Amino acid sequence: MAKEIQLITKRNGPDYEKIYCEIIEKSCPLKKKEINALFSKKNIKAYDIIELDMLLNEVISEDEQAFNQQHRAYDEDTIKYILEYQSKYALTNIKTSEIFGVSRNTISKWKKLFS
Repeated sequence: MAKEIQLITKRNGPDYEKIYCEIIEKSCPLKKKEINALFSKKNIKAYDIIELDMLLNEVISEDEQAFNQQHRAYDEDTIKYILEYQSKYALTNIKTSEIFGVSRNTISKWKKLFS
């Protein structure tokens, strides 16, 4: 009897496409085209997910947004992207924190670590 061997590929993080497709179908099917453009990329970075969150923030309630904020994680590339964005547009820590939904103290800490 021949055994079938399945190759398991280890993923780097969650399957964002599956998660966000379910959210979009339930809450805002009209934004499906905008979001499909993000998932057509080969490598999805954390800052792409931040952009996606910004698109969906109009639909999600404030309680859900607060809950989701507690469970965010940022990789080094994303932190550098946020800091570059801040310097490119000459933003204060407060304004940057409002745009990206991060505390101003976190922005300050990142600047000390990565600058």
